[in-house]
Amino acid sequence: MKKQSLYLLICLFTLLVSCSSSENQEETNSYIIKVKEHKTNLPLQGVEISLYYCKYDNEFGCQKRLLSTHITDAKGEYKMTEEEYLKADEGFILRKPQYWNVNRKMEEIAMEPEAWAKIALKTNTTYPTTSIFVLKTTSELGIESIQILKPYKDTIVDFRLFGNEMNKINWIVYKTGQICNGWSGTCSLPTDTITSGSISLNPQKFETLTSSINY
Repeated sequence: MKKQSLYLLICLFTLLVSCSSSENQEETNSYIIKVKEHKTNLPLQGVEISLYYCKYDNEFGCQKRLLSTHITDAKGEYKMTEEEYLKADEGFILRKPQYWNVNRKMEEIAMEPEAWAKIALKTNTTYPTTSIFVLKTTSELGIESIQILKPYKDTIVDFRLFGNEMNKINWIVYKTGQICNGWSGTCSLPTDTITSGSISLNPQKFETLTSSINY
């Protein structure tokens, strides 16, 4: 009877150690992604996390494919396996309405809220028909907002900004349009500046401000 009881105790101990090891292994082989609002550090619920991987093809090379999509919980978190985290080598994209998309593979990620500016563009100058007007600002996290249009006499532009931070908006009128590479499909801005300037706006998150530019 004593031997049987001892045997049962040994089995129970072995089972407990095995379960504990499995739980520790699961914790070790997983990543908790935490998403917060930039500057306020508020946890962001409902963030869509899309993971992309490279599917190699002998004919076309690396093809970007969707691996999985997840949503953060009320704590702004989502737990994923190590295998899934490491396989996402072609994109780790976060999306949430009223926030700027982020492509950043980290365990703690900040997202910047958007804001808007209604900018009245005014000019008495007649610019060449080939010219373009460019609005551009860069956020504290390095994300760029840019808008390109023809320099009309009078127009109002809705320009997307970054909330809770100072936005220095540079504007430039170029003599010619974008320079595009037909092979790579990429475009760059020209260098033949006619005139330029800047304005600064400091909106709260989701706020819409009004401003004007005389060029």
